[in-house]
Amino acid sequence: MANFKVIFRSDNQGADTSPGWEPGCPILVNAVQVSRNTDTGQCYLQLKLSNISGAAVSSFKLQANVSYVDGASETVELNPLDADIQPAKTYRPEPVLLAGSQITNVIVRVRSVSQPEIEWHAEAGSEPGPIPVGTELVLDKKAATERTKSLEELYKDSSKYRHAVTLGNTWWVCSCGIPNVDRDRCCRCDLSKDYLVALEDEQSLITRCEERRIRTAKRKRKTLIASASFIIAVVAALAILFFTTDIIVPNASYNAAARLLSEKNYDSAYSAFLKLGTYRDSDQAAQECASQAAQSALDSEEFATLERWYSRINRKNEIDGSIREKASQLSSENKLGSAAGLYQIIGDEEAENQTLYQYVKNNYDGDYNEFVVKFLGQLAQNNYEDSRDLRNNYIERWKSEYPDVAE
Repeated sequence: MANFKVIFRSDNQGADTSPGWEPGCPILVNAVQVSRNTDTGQCYLQLKLSNISGAAVSSFKLQANVSYVDGASETVELNPLDADIQPAKTYRPEPVLLAGSQITNVIVRVRSVSQPEIEWHAEAGSEPGPIPVGTELVLDKKAATERTKSLEELYKDSSKYRHAVTLGNTWWVCSCGIPNVDRDRCCRCDLSKDYLVALEDEQSLITRCEERRIRTAKRKRKTLIASASFIIAVVAALAILFFTTDIIVPNASYNAAARLLSEKNYDSAYSAFLKLGTYRDSDQAAQECASQAAQSALDSEEFATLERWYSRINRKNEIDGSIREKASQLSSENKLGSAAGLYQIIGDEEAENQTLYQYVKNNYDGDYNEFVVKFLGQLAQNNYEDSRDLRNNYIERWKSEYPDVAE
C-alpha cells in the first residue's frame, strides 16, 4: 500500500489559505490538497466540493492553476459531465496526477455550473474571494441569553453562530459561515435563513426575555401571596376552625388554581392543585394542568420544558402520541437531532437510535460534524449496528484536522 504525505492544503476550516468563493456560485470548493506518494515522488491534486444550492448539479467546469518552486505552472481542468451532486452533498473528484512535485500554490476557480433549470457562469476576469463574513453580533446581555437558549434548543453551539447573516441577491451566508444559493435553509446546519435573521433582532429578543422575567416574577409574587393567604387562613382558623378550614379556604384556593390554569400559568396552577390534595378533583386538575403544559411546550418546541412536564404526567398515552407525531414531523424536516430528543423523552430507545443513526448517515461523508461524533458515541454505547466502527473510522479521518475529536 502506497504512503502519501500532504504537501499543500487550502480549506475553509482554518488552513493558512482558503480556496475562496465567487458569490452566487452553486459549488463551494471546501478543500484543495496535494498529496505526494513518498515511494514514487508523484503528486496528486485532490479536491472536495459541495453543492450549496437548492437544486442538483448536473455538471461543472473547474480550473486549477498549480505553481511550482522553479516558477513553472500547470493548469488542470475538470469537466465531469455526469457529476449529479445533490443539494447539500459533497463531491470528491478522482485525484489528478500533477507534472511536478515542488508545489508552492494552487488556485482553483469554478468556471461554470449546469443545473436542471439554470446555468451559472463565472464573470470574465473574476476571481474567488474570501467567503463574506457578517458583522459579529453585539447584543444586550438579555438578548444574547435569549439567542443562546433558542439555538441550544435546536442542539446548536451558539459560539459558532457569532456573526450576522450576510444577504446577497440569490445567495446568503449563514451565521455558521457557510454560503447558500437559492435555498431557504443552510446546507450545513439546516437552520432557516428567516429564523437566523429573526435571532438578530435585539429588541425582539429583549422583549421575549422580559416576558419570561415577568412570568417568573408573577409566579414568585403569587407564591408569596399564597403563602400569606395560608398564614392568614391559619390565624382565622383559630376562630372559625371548621368552617374556614374545610369550606372557605379550600374552595377559594381551588378557584384561584383554576383561574391560574385558564391563564396558562401552568407552574403556579400545578402547585396550587397539588396543595389541595384530594379536595374536589384537585388531583385530576393537576394532571390536566401538566398535560396542557406539556402540549404547549411541544407545540412551541421548548423541549426542555416538555421533558420537565412529561415526568409529572401519570397517564402518558395521549401526550405520547402527540410527541411521536411531532418527532415524525421533525424527521421529515430533517431535524433529526430534535426528533431523537423527543423519542428519548418518551423512552423509545429504538426509535431514538434509528433517528440518530439516520442523522449520522446523512452527515457522515460531509464536512466535520461534532454531532456525528456525539451521536456515534451514544450509539456505540448502545452497541447499535456498526456505530462503533463508524465512530472509529470518523475519528481516524478527522483527528489530524480536529485533534479534540479523539478525546
